[in-house]
Amino acid sequence: MKSDSYLKIVATVFLLSCISGAGIAFVGDSAYLFLSDYERKIAEYLNSNYFVEGVTNYDERLVQKFRLNSLPARLKPDTIVLGSSRMMQITQNLLNKKTINLSVSGASIEDYLALYHLSKRFSPKRIVIGVDPWVFNAKSGLVGWKTLSNEFLAESTNLGKFMGHAIEFDQDVWLQLFNITYIRASLRANIKARLAAMVNALDREDLIKTVVETPRSDKDGIRPDGSRIYNLNFAGRSPNQVEESAIQFATSPFQLLSGFQRIDKSYWSLFRKFVLDVRSKSKVIIALPPFHPSYYKRIVNKVPMVPEVERKIRAFAEDNGILIVGSYDPERVNCDKVDFLDGLHPKTGCISKMFATIN
Repeated sequence: MKSDSYLKIVATVFLLSCISGAGIAFVGDSAYLFLSDYERKIAEYLNSNYFVEGVTNYDERLVQKFRLNSLPARLKPDTIVLGSSRMMQITQNLLNKKTINLSVSGASIEDYLALYHLSKRFSPKRIVIGVDPWVFNAKSGLVGWKTLSNEFLAESTNLGKFMGHAIEFDQDVWLQLFNITYIRASLRANIKARLAAMVNALDREDLIKTVVETPRSDKDGIRPDGSRIYNLNFAGRSPNQVEESAIQFATSPFQLLSGFQRIDKSYWSLFRKFVLDVRSKSKVIIALPPFHPSYYKRIVNKVPMVPEVERKIRAFAEDNGILIVGSYDPERVNCDKVDFLDGLHPKTGCISKMFATIN
């Protein structure tokens, strides 16, 4: 009888351990194997040359990963664009080359490496890297890149800047619920963020794929080249409304520029090594997207590191023969107040002025 009770206890403990481990793997989901059908569908539509409207509550980095991993050979890009949401208005037509815009909101240097790692198998001839000043701020709090932490780890290791191995998982998705390696990796995930993503998914509407660009009033869209179609409520604001938002952006705590007192040496070193490595294989263009005039004139006084970052990048580009376009200072690009969506995001017209010299 005692042996039967002991076996029941062992079986119960084993069963509870399996359930707990599977729960951690499912919720933590370190490689985003579960509950990612929405992002996969967006990627599928884009790779089928459709415009996608009504996107909401989704992981932009996952879309880029799924898209690049299943990109048809006929869509192999000549140019890729890396950067933040401030670069999302760069279109294929603007660059006059077959282009995929891989920009993601809140992009960091880790994102540059991860997305380049996913795209370099296509051997793009030209890489446009949009650089925001806060990517060198150690206190920026940028963590979005962790969706692509495995790809970042792989590419940084290639550069000799990070020791370690990227974790690879079997393709049989549901077996990962009982894979000890996957469970351990998922333990390091931001469980709170994962649960929030699950809740957000409940508010999603069906995606709309179209063959023409059809902006919606309240939700954004994506063009086949990856550039963003902003909703009409945001894109149609008056110049006065935009200026009000620009002034608000320049009010403490300055979002990603908070606490920015020095250029982080490790970020600068990684950026330099990455750019020089990419340049050995492709033509590199560094882009400095401008800020709204009212934002810029306030922020340069409050955060002097903004113009300092530009000076440092320009010196680096000049020393290494790298083409640089744009400027954080809108006057240098001839962009005025009507050329912006808010304090941080230039419209297509302003972006066109940036690239006018090379086109």
